Amino acid sequence: MYKPSTIGKIFLCFLLGLSAQNIYAQGSMLLRQPNASKDHIVFVHADDLWVVDHKGGDARRLTSAIGAETSPKISPNGKWVAFSGQYDGNTDVFIVPIDGGDPVNPSVAGSPQLFSPAGG
Repeated sequence: MYKPSTIGKIFLCFLLGLSAQNIYAQGSMLLRQPNASKDHIVFVHADDLWVVDHKGGDARRLTSAIGAETSPKISPNGKWVAFSGQYDGNTDVFIVPIDGGDPVNPSVAGSPQLFSPAGG
C-alpha cells in the first residue's frame, strides 16, 4: 500500500492552500466591522456592506461595486450609512441610503451635505 511522504503531504497542503486563497480572493468571508443604530446593524461581508434589522431577519446587501467597502457608520438619524470605498485605487468616503441605492461621494461638488452636528 502506498503511503505519501511527508514532503508529498506538505506539497499537497500547499497546493490546496493556494486553491482556497484564489477562491476567496475578494476578501474574508467573515462578518466584520459591525455598526448599530436603534433600528439597524450594518456590517462588512466579502468586501461589501450589508444591513439587517436589529431584531434579526435576512440581511440585505447595500453595496456590490467592484472594490472594497469598509468602516461603515450609520448616521445619527439612521437614514444613511457612511463608509470608506476603495475604487480605482483610491479610498474615499461614500454615503448610501440605509434602504439601499447608489453610493454617493459627498466631497464631489453638488452633493448634499447629509451629516451635520444636528444629526442630519
